[in-house]
Amino acid sequence: MTLIAVGYSRAQVADTLSISEHTLRVYIESARYKLGALNTTHAVARALSRGMIVV
Repeated sequence: MTLIAVGYSRAQVADTLSISEHTLRVYIESARYKLGALNTTHAVARALSRGMIVV
């Protein structure tokens, strides 16, 4: 989430973490569900507001 929050694309995040883009999508979907977010941007906003990530 932190890398997405600072503007990395999904491909860049996956490459940085040495995982596939598919795995990254699964992780993002899981985080969205846990945060009760409608989309990735909403999930990042919720994580930021809750202090879960810092940029």
